[in-house]
Amino acid sequence: MGNDANDELFDGDDTLHRFLNTPSSNGGRSLTHPLDEEVDGFFNSENDDSNFRRRGEDHYYKSLRYLPRNEVYDSVGEYDQVTNQHNDNYDLYSSRPQKLTSKKTPQRLTWNKLNATLFVGLGLLSAATTAPITLIPTMSLSLAAVASGEQWNYAPYYQILEVYDSSGKRRRWIPFRIRTGGTSNRNDRNISSSSIFASHLTSVVTLVSALGKFINGAIVDIAGARRLLLLYGMCTCLALLGLSYSSTPNQAILSSAAVDFFSSINWSSGIVILGAHYGSGNDSGGSFERGLYVISLACRCGSLLTIPFSSLLMKWTDITWRGIAGLASFLAFCAVLVFYVYLTDSPGKRHDPQNPIRTIPQFNSNNGAVRLHFYHPPFRSWTTTQPPISQRAIHFCYSVTRTVLPSIHAVFTSPVFWAVAAAHAGATMVKQSERILGTYFRDTSYGVVTESKASAMTVFLSLGMLAGLLVGGKAFAKAAESEQGLHSFSHDSESNKQEKSSLTDAAQIGTKNMISFLYCFSICMCYMLSFFAMPFVRRALHLPVLIFIFQVLATLGLGFGVAVQYYHIPPIVSATYGKNRGLYTAYTEGIAGLLSSIVWRIVGGAVEEGNPQVGGWAYGWATIALLLVFCGTLMVTIVDVYFVGGGWRHGTPQENDEITLPVEQPTKLNSWMDASPLHKSGRLNALSSSALQFIGSPARIRNLGTNSLVTSFDSRNESDTGSSDHEDLLGIDDDGSFLFPSKSGHRYDGSRCLDSDDLYRGKVNNSPFNAFEL
Repeated sequence: MGNDANDELFDGDDTLHRFLNTPSSNGGRSLTHPLDEEVDGFFNSENDDSNFRRRGEDHYYKSLRYLPRNEVYDSVGEYDQVTNQHNDNYDLYSSRPQKLTSKKTPQRLTWNKLNATLFVGLGLLSAATTAPITLIPTMSLSLAAVASGEQWNYAPYYQILEVYDSSGKRRRWIPFRIRTGGTSNRNDRNISSSSIFASHLTSVVTLVSALGKFINGAIVDIAGARRLLLLYGMCTCLALLGLSYSSTPNQAILSSAAVDFFSSINWSSGIVILGAHYGSGNDSGGSFERGLYVISLACRCGSLLTIPFSSLLMKWTDITWRGIAGLASFLAFCAVLVFYVYLTDSPGKRHDPQNPIRTIPQFNSNNGAVRLHFYHPPFRSWTTTQPPISQRAIHFCYSVTRTVLPSIHAVFTSPVFWAVAAAHAGATMVKQSERILGTYFRDTSYGVVTESKASAMTVFLSLGMLAGLLVGGKAFAKAAESEQGLHSFSHDSESNKQEKSSLTDAAQIGTKNMISFLYCFSICMCYMLSFFAMPFVRRALHLPVLIFIFQVLATLGLGFGVAVQYYHIPPIVSATYGKNRGLYTAYTEGIAGLLSSIVWRIVGGAVEEGNPQVGGWAYGWATIALLLVFCGTLMVTIVDVYFVGGGWRHGTPQENDEITLPVEQPTKLNSWMDASPLHKSGRLNALSSSALQFIGSPARIRNLGTNSLVTSFDSRNESDTGSSDHEDLLGIDDDGSFLFPSKSGHRYDGSRCLDSDDLYRGKVNNSPFNAFEL
């Protein structure tokens, strides 16, 4: 483009878009590629919300022309501060500059429109998916106590039973028929079979939920969180309808597993949407933590609504457990309606996948035009002959593989992922115990808890987790927010730095101690549940009601102790995974669920071996307590690294699409130092606040040697203001403008050179964010 066009400023986005997408008047070339025009035309005609992210980055780099050019800055640090302020005020994925949200805007509020929508929708989905959990005791007696193949032998004749009233004067005759010959007519065998059914269902459902997180984890980033919530919400509705028509134990297990499979994306989708709207870490200003607090409350509140109301409806009305499953299906449909009307993937975009399918442009030798893959031909160049469906499917699968495999590799090669997933298994085991708590209370209460009351006993675990979120979750979110705020200052005086350092250390140590205390508390509660399940304890006390009260208190404490670990720590660690946040969250839940499924299978065997009413439940809860010891130790170590050690500020070295952040001071994504040959991605070097001080430090010079770029930099004569032919290797002139050498040896202003096609295609597209994406 010409210099006149470069010097002209455009206030409106429409004018800027027309200028950038049409040839210039003086014969210059436009920066818009023919492929960009075709795809832009296609998506603008179909769905304006699905434009390429690349267009946003094109506008971003063109916006560098608007920086002040002839200003004189006192130091490079001052210029860097102005540049970073410009970067912060520009939305990378939008076509217009946008100011960051201030503390007075609605995004800073805890209950804004987005948080309220997620709270209502996820709360309804949680209520719907909790219904099968509350129905397990009733289903076990209805389907498993007298299973298929077990027949009763009735006497061929009736007998008469003589019955007197309380006064002993009135006599009635009641006909009855003797039932004999059945192998399962003893009450203990009925209870044993139903208890084994509950443990088996918990194991199978947990395993299917873990597999669902593995399968659906990548789909959340590729297809978009909103699409998955709508589609899987309807599938959850249909699965609950299937549960209401189940007639055998296998059908009930299959329907319950389908419900958990389709609901496995709810939590990860909520985290992805929060990250897309608010960002994470220092960029969110605490909004991400507050949104996380809201959606964690939604999950618990939905469970608290379903558990007591389902039990009361079955007790006070004629509604059976099949009717409760039908009502849960209706709640899932209501959640889909809420998401459809109010939810968006990102600000201003209804559908905005975090990691959309990437295709390779194909060049045809006929006319040299750029075309898309066969399965998705260009909008303006339809051909008469179409490739077969098999070939289009192969190309589509290949493109999906190119999109998914790098993300999976980035997550699986991270040791942090495996450590957090293994540690998260402890809290997941406790969370999944709500499926067997009703059966546990019924088996160990000596008749105090009947079948109609057993389904309501899981409400105590949900109440405990809600209390843990209200008390510990809010404190944990505030500690993380204040810690990030204290670390975000870089230009303070020494006294202020020392004061903030002491406050940060106190917050970090308090966070670690809080997690350690909560784990110790939950382990003690597991041992209490195991202790009160021992037969000699119940026989020694002779007070079944007192034992029941102690069991309720232990259940409340167990939920209180694992709430923060289950809902807060893994999502906060996911902030370092960028666009792979949804994949990391789903796979963390999947690994934890897989380990929990194995544990619950062992617990089911222990309950069956020891007899539920003798000592089986004591063995089961003791096993869970031992595994919580291991998982708690590992999680406290992770908290020590990521909060006390400051690891939450570190970028993930394995990411191919994220720039690694330094240890002490986070580097801006589009900082000019990122392209420096002295910066190596994957190393957690502690950069100084000034790039000149870092490069010119004596220790750095000794490490790089005499024949390094630093030596050339030191040989520069600072007193020489303009007559020397020496090139500034940092690419910054004394007046603060960018310098780029040309072929003739002259230096041009960097903001002007950014508008040339060769430099734009050669330099800017090196960023992984500029990859061709759909």
